[in-house]
Amino acid sequence: MNKEQAEHNESVCQMLYSNGSCNDWVVTTAFYSAMHFVYSVLFPLTINGFIYQTFHLYHISLPRQNRPNKHRLTLTLVETHRPEMYIQYRWLFDSSMNARYRNYRVSQGLSDTAKSYLTWIKSKCYPT
Repeated sequence: MNKEQAEHNESVCQMLYSNGSCNDWVVTTAFYSAMHFVYSVLFPLTINGFIYQTFHLYHISLPRQNRPNKHRLTLTLVETHRPEMYIQYRWLFDSSMNARYRNYRVSQGLSDTAKSYLTWIKSKCYPT
């Protein structure tokens, strides 16, 4: 499911990128596409001998009082299990949060970077 969701989001990202008028959504869809590509290669995930089939199952298995939000937990998982992607993934996360919640005016340069980071993360998840 995650790979299919990632590819769907990637196609929306490409459409918006080609349009050239919604750079904030290019960044946002690039992040969410990257997130699903990451989930597709992280899960199933074995921790301390227990296999978590999905991110959701892993997230809800954590003690409620100490459970990080899903995005923070994903950042930790990427940093721990796919550190080669962490810098680009973190940049996409931060840029998406900024575009969605602080400033919807996103430059073409940021849009270009988001698109290139998505392509790079996908290539690390699914080398050709």
